[in-house]
Amino acid sequence: MSRRLVAVLVLGAWLASLGWLAVREHERRGRTIVAGRQAVAPGAAYYRVLLDTATVGYAILSVDTLAPTDTSPALVQFQERYFLAAGKAPRQQRYEVTALAYLRTDLRLWRASILTGAPDGVERWELAVEGDSVLSVWLGDSARRRITRTPLDTVPVPVSAVPLWLATYGAPRPGLSVRLPALDLSTLARRRAAWTVTAESTFTVPDSVVRDPVTKAYHLVHRDTVRAWRVSGVDRSAQVHAWVDENGFVLRWWTGGGLRLEREAFELALDAFRTVSDSLHGDSPLRVPATATPTDLALAPTGRHAVLLRGAEYPALEATGPTQSLAGDTARTTDAFSWRAQMAFRPLEPLPVTDPRHAADLAGAPWLSPGDSLLARTARRVTRGTANPREAAARLARWVHDSVRARAAVAGLPGQTAGEVLAARAGTPEELARLYVALARSVGLRAREVGGVIFARDGLRAHTWAEAFVGDWVPVDPVALPFPASPAHLRLVAGGAGRWTDLLPIAGGLVATGRPLPELP
Repeated sequence: MSRRLVAVLVLGAWLASLGWLAVREHERRGRTIVAGRQAVAPGAAYYRVLLDTATVGYAILSVDTLAPTDTSPALVQFQERYFLAAGKAPRQQRYEVTALAYLRTDLRLWRASILTGAPDGVERWELAVEGDSVLSVWLGDSARRRITRTPLDTVPVPVSAVPLWLATYGAPRPGLSVRLPALDLSTLARRRAAWTVTAESTFTVPDSVVRDPVTKAYHLVHRDTVRAWRVSGVDRSAQVHAWVDENGFVLRWWTGGGLRLEREAFELALDAFRTVSDSLHGDSPLRVPATATPTDLALAPTGRHAVLLRGAEYPALEATGPTQSLAGDTARTTDAFSWRAQMAFRPLEPLPVTDPRHAADLAGAPWLSPGDSLLARTARRVTRGTANPREAAARLARWVHDSVRARAAVAGLPGQTAGEVLAARAGTPEELARLYVALARSVGLRAREVGGVIFARDGLRAHTWAEAFVGDWVPVDPVALPFPASPAHLRLVAGGAGRWTDLLPIAGGLVATGRPLPELP
């Protein structure tokens, strides 16, 4: 055998070894999150929830890994719990969100169960991704359980797991920007989350405490030093910021509205919450506005309104449109029939809208009863003979107002889907808005739920209504005509509802022109 042939064989073997090593490394990186060999570090973190500098609650975040079984793949278990107290004892109110999610090895959703608790009742739902194309949602408890199925174009990452994804797969560094399909587990809202890494630093975080045998108080005795990155993004129309460590745990999280999460030792976070939530002496500065009733809407004052959003930082807040504007930290509403509002009604393409750029405003969603044949037939019957978006939007608003009875929310009664509201011919203001959006989308009219507040006679009330796109997004409130809705409506969340879970990150406080009003978290 010649030396040249030997050299060729040695070189070929060396190249083959390099190729094998490269393939093995690629495969190893593709399955990093496997029990025993995962890049995700199991652990737990505890947080003090603050409004400005005052404690209003505490939160727990935990991550674990699960080995594959006969019925499930390798998974990451992701759990978050939030406990909040609002108001002063003995009339204090408690709020809770518990979400337990099982994520695939790429941190996209596989299964999840969610519970939200508030003074007006408890809601539960469970989620499952079937294959890569269907999101199944079970609404309600075992006594009244319903299922909806919604097509998926891609499997989402839970919004609260985005920091974990960034630390695991994003290779965080200042200047990095990523866009992820995300799902908010507490509201079932889907969106494409955009996050940017803006800085890198090191932090000291609480590690261990001791309890004083005399005073029974806990004292911090040790801290750890960790590396972290600052990331910024949008959550429910509000700009949010967070420092995230190498393991994907948030160290600090805050919004311009004053709501903050600070990592803390468990004992210290729990003690601070026990003090503020004491049933006899507790006093929390958190004030959550009551949900608007049909009577509130009927008595809402007319005219223009202005609101100061204290501490606002809303570069991405969709607070502009033909009936409202945002300048600095002041939001103003205007008459829907003003010149500026009428400019929205410029010519549009006829219905149905089929442009793929607007797919998000036409898609089905768990609460909208996708595939309900009665709902689709009703929408076609109401809009028969017109392809004009403005006329179709007005007809649907009038039909829902005249045909479906608005009622106040009943504590403990689970929410209805759009199809159930149509069948019962009765629902809360939020459910009527949900029905309107479902009817509009079924005939190709772009529509969405929005959340915010209305100016009632005695202050602000949380409320949910709809918007239809007729040259611009105009407010539609099926409970209180006319069309478009009155300037008593101030939108704060686009694509969400006026629930406390949606409004939570928005504002530290709202002050109407001339008089103080109840604070929002």
